Amino acid sequence: MTTLKGKCDLCAKPDGYGGHNLQKCKDCGLLVHELCYATIPTDSKNPNWVCHACKAVGTEVEVNVPSKVGGCGPETGTHREMMIQETRPVECALCSVKTGIHAMHPLYDIPGPEGRQLVLPATGVGFKKIEKRLAWVHSLCAQFICSNSGTRGCVYGTYDGGKWEIASDDNSDHVQKFEIGTKVSKIFDAGLFSGEVLEYHQAENLYTIVYEDGDREDLEEDEVEEILVSRKQPRGSDETSRTGNQSKDEGLAATECFVISNDSKHLKIINESRELKCTICNSIDKRSFRIPVQCSAWNKSEFSEFKKCHKKDKYEKKKPVCYLAMHVGCARWATGNYAGVKGKSLRMCYYYPGKEAGFCGEETYQDPVCDIFCRVHAREVMEHMNDVVKNMKSVDEEASSDDNECVSSQAKLANDIAEKKKKNKFLEDSDEEIE
Repeated sequence: MTTLKGKCDLCAKPDGYGGHNLQKCKDCGLLVHELCYATIPTDSKNPNWVCHACKAVGTEVEVNVPSKVGGCGPETGTHREMMIQETRPVECALCSVKTGIHAMHPLYDIPGPEGRQLVLPATGVGFKKIEKRLAWVHSLCAQFICSNSGTRGCVYGTYDGGKWEIASDDNSDHVQKFEIGTKVSKIFDAGLFSGEVLEYHQAENLYTIVYEDGDREDLEEDEVEEILVSRKQPRGSDETSRTGNQSKDEGLAATECFVISNDSKHLKIINESRELKCTICNSIDKRSFRIPVQCSAWNKSEFSEFKKCHKKDKYEKKKPVCYLAMHVGCARWATGNYAGVKGKSLRMCYYYPGKEAGFCGEETYQDPVCDIFCRVHAREVMEHMNDVVKNMKSVDEEASSDDNECVSSQAKLANDIAEKKKKNKFLEDSDEEIE
């Protein structure tokens, strides 16, 4: 299979890293790993593949107008009208980045068949006025908020135009949603552990999960939802036939849009997050869709390698916490003016979904990563990772040097033996001549 040059827009890793297949949009040139982009992984390149943003250009979309900021359910407008996506969307509703060619997904108001794409209200006056437009989000922003330990579930993906199974509010008649044997994956302090649904308790609507190390825990339905390894493809889906590629896993369904959660648990997290101002764009988020994410430094779910690099005051008794926050898109694409480390731009956002199932390559880091850092802690991470890479290169050079020395000593020994044989042959010939 041909290897594409360039890196994924979401994880910034090359084609084939961790077993991930890179696809290129034939219209805009966007590069994304299939799993990073929340589409069905395949084993081949699709020369006719088109991203969601380019595919939407020129399409007519039915919307709920007016779509109130952060509104869902009864807060959204009831009057429907049609809007046309005239150009490729570049503005993200979850951050302040409004330029650049990046992976995008549409943002819907609610899940289910009544879900419609949200509309951003008109802003500004005069020549600065921006008309109302369809709401889109960076795939990275949505995936990151969906996966980060502090905001997990505040944004979630849906399939087939916003359709999704909604849990019933009637607790007296629970229905089992996940089958026995459904695969899950959860990050603990000791690392990432795979598991599966072992039992379902209908009275309490709880699922018993057993992990690979034998530990068990009972989780509620929404908690299981958050740690699913994959989402089942709806019956009758023709995703494989539409892509024209052979899928690695017929049970996966491609995410077509994202929704901002409106249940009480996640609304509380969203409102608390919006109290934290983004340290990069300094925007106030109380009247917007944007959701800032708190710095991951010292978080229990922080990537294990990153935990080694933060400096802690030895006199500090309490566990340190960094209360600075950033929008994901701002941290990834709006930090060009910040001082970097050793000539490299400052990297404040790290996202990687983990290796592909069944991949057995030699990459150093294969576990999922979903961390964001303020400027101070981002510099610590970069300096530490630079030292790690430097040490790895040093080890490789030493090994190479040892190999060269070994080869040189072997060559010298072989040369000495050859010279000795040559000398003995010369002496033998001389003895024969004397006789």
